[in-house]
Amino acid sequence: YKGADTEEFKEIVKQVPEGFTLFLCSDYLDDTKEHEFRAAVFVNETTKEVIAASSGTRFGATVEGFHDMYNDVFLAFESVPPKMQSVKKLNELILENLKDDVGEYKIHYTGHSLGADISDMAAADMAIKCRAAGKTPKDIISMTFENPGDRAII
Repeated sequence: YKGADTEEFKEIVKQVPEGFTLFLCSDYLDDTKEHEFRAAVFVNETTKEVIAASSGTRFGATVEGFHDMYNDVFLAFESVPPKMQSVKKLNELILENLKDDVGEYKIHYTGHSLGADISDMAAADMAIKCRAAGKTPKDIISMTFENPGDRAII
């Protein structure tokens, strides 16, 4: 969840399990900055896995904190949060990268708090996109932590 340009983040990336590489970090995508969406996507070409991790609510009197809490209000009223616009763009980038090999991959989403809801909705969005394209990944999984609840939205 740290800024990708910090030394701390660079050290965290070194701890990524062997075989996984950083595919993208939302900090570098103009398409995902609109709603202060934060995510990192890792790919393992050998095991054919994609892991997308979304950040949770950042509290505080900052632009990021405002956007996160604003999205939390949508969740409280069982509505799709604005960050989902960025999530859909992220999923499109993942699919563009996997191309016709998507059927060989397991796609995992994870997150905590707001990121948990985003994770579940991202997995649902990916399933819809794959079905519409006639492609079926080996698995689409969302594993979340302290998920405030998104069943009514999905």
